[in-house]
Amino acid sequence: MPLASQLTTDVLGPLQSGALQRINDVWRVNGGDAIAPEIFDEAGSKHDLPYEEFLSWLQERWRTTDDPTKARGYSSLYVQMIEGVSLALFLRHRHRAPFFRLKSRFYSGLTSLARRESPLWIFSLNYDICLELVCAEHGIAHGAGYSE
Repeated sequence: MPLASQLTTDVLGPLQSGALQRINDVWRVNGGDAIAPEIFDEAGSKHDLPYEEFLSWLQERWRTTDDPTKARGYSSLYVQMIEGVSLALFLRHRHRAPFFRLKSRFYSGLTSLARRESPLWIFSLNYDICLELVCAEHGIAHGAGYSE
C-alpha cells in the first residue's frame, strides 16, 4: 500500500533524523513538559515498523509503563505522531485537490442520493478527507462528526 509506506516515511522519518529530539530539547529549555530522551532512543529503534504498528507500540508502552513520567512521555509522543499523520494527509490532499475535483464526477450519484435521504449518513474509518472534498465539489452539506 503506497500511501501507508509513504506515511511511514513522512511520520517516522523525523525520529531517525533526530528532528523530534531537537524540538523536544527546545521545549525543555523553554519550560515545556518535554519527553525523556530515553523514550526517543527507544522509539528510534522502532523506525522500521509501519506507522500504524508504531502507534500501537506507543499506546502499549503508554498503558503498561509503571513510571508516570515515562507514561506521559509515551502519551505525548503518541499525540505528536497522530498530529504528524493528520498533517501529512492534509498536505497530501490539499496539493491534490485538482485531481479530486477531476475524479469527483464519478461520485455525482451522491447528489441525488443526498436529496432523497436527508440527512445522508456515511461512516468511514479512513483518515483522509476525500469524501469531504467530493461533497464540497457537489454542493452536498456535510460534517465530520465534530461539533463546532
